[in-house]
Amino acid sequence: MSNYNFEMDYSEESSVGIIFKKIKPHSIVLEFGCASGRMTKAMQTKLQCDVYIVEYNVDDYNQAIEYAKDGVCGDIQSFEWLEKFADIEFDYIIFADVLEHLTLPGKVLQMSKQLLKEDGEIILSIPNVTHNDVIVKAIDERIDYTKVGLLDETHVHFWGKKNIEEFARNNSLYVKNVEATYANTKKTEQFDSKRDIELENIFLYNLLKQRGTGEVYQFVVTLKKQEVSCCDSIKAPSLKSMVFLNYGNGFNEDDVLEVEAKWVKKDTYEINCVIDDVKDVCGVRFDPVENQACVVKHVEFRQNNMVLPLSEYNGVLECGEILFTDYDPKIVVDKGIQNEGPIILSAQFIVMGEEYLSAFLRRTYRLDGLLEQTQGQLEQTQGQLEQTQNILAAVGDRCQKLQVLVCQKDDRLIEYEKMILNYENLRVIRIRKMVVRVLKKFRVLRDK
Repeated sequence: MSNYNFEMDYSEESSVGIIFKKIKPHSIVLEFGCASGRMTKAMQTKLQCDVYIVEYNVDDYNQAIEYAKDGVCGDIQSFEWLEKFADIEFDYIIFADVLEHLTLPGKVLQMSKQLLKEDGEIILSIPNVTHNDVIVKAIDERIDYTKVGLLDETHVHFWGKKNIEEFARNNSLYVKNVEATYANTKKTEQFDSKRDIELENIFLYNLLKQRGTGEVYQFVVTLKKQEVSCCDSIKAPSLKSMVFLNYGNGFNEDDVLEVEAKWVKKDTYEINCVIDDVKDVCGVRFDPVENQACVVKHVEFRQNNMVLPLSEYNGVLECGEILFTDYDPKIVVDKGIQNEGPIILSAQFIVMGEEYLSAFLRRTYRLDGLLEQTQGQLEQTQGQLEQTQNILAAVGDRCQKLQVLVCQKDDRLIEYEKMILNYENLRVIRIRKMVVRVLKKFRVLRDK
């Protein structure tokens, strides 16, 4: 039995789901590598298609042929099917996870084209060997084959996105459309409990996340015989942002919205989120990224044509940007929220990388400039202080001299006072003597 006997997945998150939606009802389809017939059955029962199959595994073939009009059980590269179906023109030829297992995928493609209607389509799905998980393992000096998946141990051919058009042209086919399935970094079969490694370098992680096909798991390619304009439907890289709602019990993991932040340019992502159900909401918290710092270049919460003021954030606001060094950046709004009208959140932020370092360095340079300016002002103040100290020292010296002079004057005043006292004493004595003489003369005269 094939390792790829899974249940039919009709969602566009799976390669078979994408392929199935391309098939028009009542078409004639040639399906290579149908395994046990999950898509064979779906096309026959749901779309009423005439399905022809080619399958190598006998047990799988016996199950799938129940839903097929006819088939070949054998090696695709034996080309037995080419002769058996030579008289049939197919609307669609499907290679779902098949070509990577073949040693001659180009030849098989060329030969199958002979059975395709002029306006028919060849649809193939192939794994993306340039997925981030393969690159991370290569950086860790590992190439790990697995039972299924990106590096299935039976894969002998590998493609990246830029190889697809070249592969098609080399086989005289033209790419009409490229779609994809996706798997987040470190979420594929490459990372299991036995071979898990840590991606500790956040700068490397962010660089990988920005690669155009870094998280593409499979390419789903539609090929035509005639040249057509190619439509690339591969999604732009993205990150996960979180929006927490406070209904009066604080922010918690139960009331949270997961929002896709789309990559717009180097290290830069943006979100546009509408929160429709705002009844009883008394606070909104926006976490731009998880487990790393960032710079929020722009953020706005708007409700009923009014901009809601930011209440708090654990970063530094400078020149209209919020620089976070904390690995759990948060921005909170809890004032002015009304009970009606959606809250519209728009933001643009830079993750840790060259642009973040540039922003960090710009702030450092500004702080260095402010520091130099402050140092200049301190030096100027210090000069003024020294000048003032010199003036105060001179005033002190002058005061000491004045104090000496005052002391000297005080001594002279004491001498003057003594002189005056002496003089007054002498005058008193003289006056007394004069009075005595006068009294004597008066007595003499009186006695006569």
